[in-house]
Amino acid sequence: MTDGHARPLTAAPVLCGDVRALDWEFLDGELDDERTAGVRLHVAACPPCRARLEGARSFLRAVLGTWHSDAAPPALRQRVTSSLRAQGLLA
Repeated sequence: MTDGHARPLTAAPVLCGDVRALDWEFLDGELDDERTAGVRLHVAACPPCRARLEGARSFLRAVLGTWHSDAAPPALRQRVTSSLRAQGLLA
């Protein structure tokens, strides 16, 4: 039974090893609110973890900056498909 009040947000304790294990999930926004708050608090107080997270964030920006949605030319798609079929990797 609830009393109608929202539970205040608390931060889960996070150590350097946790940040290393959770960095990609954190950057992708996949952590729950409590764990996200814990990572933020830890990174604010830990220069090595902050630098690591910023490096990962820069890497993601660089990779996403090269992404484009152009489809492969039909001739290339045909060659790849034929090669996969010849190797028995595609029915």
